[in-house]
Amino acid sequence: MGRQVINQIECAKCHKLFDVATEDIEWNHLNDAGETEDDSTIHDFNVFQTVECPYCGRENKVVMHAIGKSAAEFDSIKVIPLEID
Repeated sequence: MGRQVINQIECAKCHKLFDVATEDIEWNHLNDAGETEDDSTIHDFNVFQTVECPYCGRENKVVMHAIGKSAAEFDSIKVIPLEID
């Protein structure tokens, strides 16, 4: 299986868009934030980390946010940048 892109983010330094993939996520830091307000069988998950811009090398702070029934079964997943320059 190839690289699975989650979504693109913009580098806070050079402002170029780059892909963030599942292999870039530090899964050992996955946090179960608990049940969602709408459905007690669905949980929020997150990972706070940095990802390096492939163009300028800057470390960008991001949060990976996922919603699903378990850490192995996500309904949605998104990487959100936490800083702007």
